[in-house]
Amino acid sequence: MSRDPRLALLAGLGLALPLALAGPLDAQPAPPNDKTERLDALKQHDEELKATREAQRKSADAEAALKREIEKIGADRRKLNQDLVDTAARLRGVEAQVEATQARLAPLDDNQRRIQASLDGRRAVIGEVLAALQRIAIAPRRR
Repeated sequence: MSRDPRLALLAGLGLALPLALAGPLDAQPAPPNDKTERLDALKQHDEELKATREAQRKSADAEAALKREIEKIGADRRKLNQDLVDTAARLRGVEAQVEATQARLAPLDDNQRRIQASLDGRRAVIGEVLAALQRIAIAPRRR
């Protein structure tokens, strides 16, 4: 019987290909058979879990601290806003007092100007009276 060499080659490749794709058996990690290896792996996982939990706890603490800080800043902001409102109210009150004082001063200023004008007018009269008194004092007495 005559065999075709190509057919034999294809058959050989068909059998070798699945073995080549599976890869070497040594490349796959072997499950730990030894109890100490398993125990070491469990300890390592336990340490990793502890570290992760510690990091989680620290993150939760940092989050809580940030929340407290945000609340504190919010309270400070509310207090500052209230102080601003109170200051604006006091400012309006002081402005009202200034306006009332200016309103009271306006007639007083007018009164002062009138009195000053009156005094200025009377100075001339007072000067004439003083001059007459000096002439009388200097002049000899007649009887």
